[in-house]
Amino acid sequence: MSPVVRALLMLCAVVFVLQLTLSRVWSFPVENVFGFSPLAFFSGSIWQIVTYPFLHGGLTHLLFNLLILYMLGTELEWRWGHRKFLRYYAVCAVGGAVLHTLIWLALLAFGSSSAETAGLIPIIGASGALYGLFVAFGMLNGEAQVLVFFVVPMKARQFVILLTAIEIVSAVFYSDSGVAHLVHLGGMLAGYLMIKIQGPNLSGGGGGFFRRRGAPMSRDEIRSRLRVISNQDTSPRKGDKGIPITWNRRRSGGSGLKLV
Repeated sequence: MSPVVRALLMLCAVVFVLQLTLSRVWSFPVENVFGFSPLAFFSGSIWQIVTYPFLHGGLTHLLFNLLILYMLGTELEWRWGHRKFLRYYAVCAVGGAVLHTLIWLALLAFGSSSAETAGLIPIIGASGALYGLFVAFGMLNGEAQVLVFFVVPMKARQFVILLTAIEIVSAVFYSDSGVAHLVHLGGMLAGYLMIKIQGPNLSGGGGGFFRRRGAPMSRDEIRSRLRVISNQDTSPRKGDKGIPITWNRRRSGGSGLKLV
């Protein structure tokens, strides 16, 4: 298990125990104080945008989120590194709250009767950040096979598209279900934008959205597509103009190939 994922798992578990203790033993309104609600945020509770991902609505909610974090986060952290992964996770979590707030402001502007409810009810959970991890996995490992509901085989890219469609339909038609679908979509959108802008390795030079087809790839994109291939055939072969091919021949002291 990667270090940041391990720390996040432990932190979520500890916070959940504190949440239960404070709310059930001392009747402290943990969700209202540390969950995110647009009205409270604009009233001065700015810490909520950082604290809300660590609260959960029950043991099942917690365990499901921790399972997703363990399965997807570990692979992404080993690929990106600790700091980049933590930055991506934080951006997706904040992105979920931002989209929720923008939709609330739009409801206010149009005088919707549901605006007051959307501004008061606190949202809790790490799902916004975790849906961002789904997007990252689909963008970086699009051809990988996954089992949807542990039964239906599907490519990761197709699964992410399906997941996005489900969340859009749920946000429009099931907004009163008690699940913050807008936060899920906000995390997915934030993750998608971050990878498109900064590239698959989050190192900058992602190419943006309007790079013409066939244009030269950035250094970051080229490195992300490199694969190490070991040629075990030590017999010389003839290449162009009869020159023997000796690329990546096994030699004493190493494989003869280094990536910088």
